[in-house]
Amino acid sequence: MKTNFHTNTQRCRHAQGCAEDYLRAALDSSLSVLGFSDHAPFPDFDYGYRMPFSELEEYIAEVAKLKRDYVGKISLYTGLEIEYLPQYESYYEDLKGKYHMDYLLLGEHFFVDSEQKIFNITTGAPNTEKYLEYADAVSQALKTGFFDAVAHPDIFTMSPLPWDRNCDAATDRILEAAAAWGMRPKIHADELASSGGVVVGVKHGALSVDHLESMTEETIETLRGSETMPTALPGTSFFLNMPNAKARQIIDAGLGVAVASDYNPGSTPSGDMKFVMSLACIKLRLLPNEAFNAATINGAYAMGQSKEYGSIAKGKVANFYITKPIPSLDFIPYAYTTPIVNKVVLGGKLQNL
Repeated sequence: MKTNFHTNTQRCRHAQGCAEDYLRAALDSSLSVLGFSDHAPFPDFDYGYRMPFSELEEYIAEVAKLKRDYVGKISLYTGLEIEYLPQYESYYEDLKGKYHMDYLLLGEHFFVDSEQKIFNITTGAPNTEKYLEYADAVSQALKTGFFDAVAHPDIFTMSPLPWDRNCDAATDRILEAAAAWGMRPKIHADELASSGGVVVGVKHGALSVDHLESMTEETIETLRGSETMPTALPGTSFFLNMPNAKARQIIDAGLGVAVASDYNPGSTPSGDMKFVMSLACIKLRLLPNEAFNAATINGAYAMGQSKEYGSIAKGKVANFYITKPIPSLDFIPYAYTTPIVNKVVLGGKLQNL
């Protein structure tokens, strides 16, 4: 199942395209679920890079119309990405109640610091002690119960300050707070360097550790006995000409592995999972059946969705496609530019191609 719950449109003042543009792109990329989470306005102050409060009801109506127009084709959700400021607790209640938001993403770009001033963490912290204040603000926000997930909780690392014990402590505080409220992290780990991200993911019971281009063979042993799924993104290695994740060694160590697209405009502008399967075989040295399992049931596990998605089984959601006549499963990664999809079924309903 392909999903995206972190979708910003032109309303947030730093993206392009309207909601329907993103919906059509989602359908072109075979997404099953799309959540809109434009940066939320505040009722009495413009904090920048977000829609004006006067557009909030228009935004809700826009997504509601798309839900009606595209019913049965994709599951759509109306959400907002918003910072937590204690003085707005009644407003968060209104967003969930009066405005009927399906979900709120906590995107803590700024917070109330120890001096009771609003501090923007994206502009750079004067010292790493500020990271601890940021982590405490995120923890306080999660305790309110208003937020369904946290967007980019590692945003504090945008600062050029060297990593130190405060960075480790801030990371632990955020992940411990998330765990206390039933949230399991997905960790962007070991992409540009062997950073210890896999170790952090296993320590905090992450659903998955993703990227792994710089993962060492020693780190593979860290995953043994854990419930964390290592996820390779071979499209990133292809597009950025980077080393590939050690997926073959992970499997040879008796562990599972997932593969995903990392579909985004910065490092992998393609959501083509057939090509990802091809790269998994050609570059990661997986066998076709291993690549198929990595892209389906293991991918669903890495999203915490394997009880409902990822395989064709009684009781699971009927999402699958029927190919044109092909000689074997091996043909899917082998013929990497050949279209093979004949019919698509989502939620048990045949889709119009």
